[in-house]
Amino acid sequence: MKADEATIVVDFQGNAKELADALMLKNFESFGINIYEISQSHLRIRLVSS
Repeated sequence: MKADEATIVVDFQGNAKELADALMLKNFESFGINIYEISQSHLRIRLVSS
């Protein structure tokens, strides 16, 4: 964990693109997400206030 940054490990059956697609379909009440990098094994997400 760094200032203004955190790493979270998630078990997901599928690849990072499939996880990103699933996350884009979700509605989060208290924040939004900006997916700004997707590779085969990871993705980077920025949480934004709503």
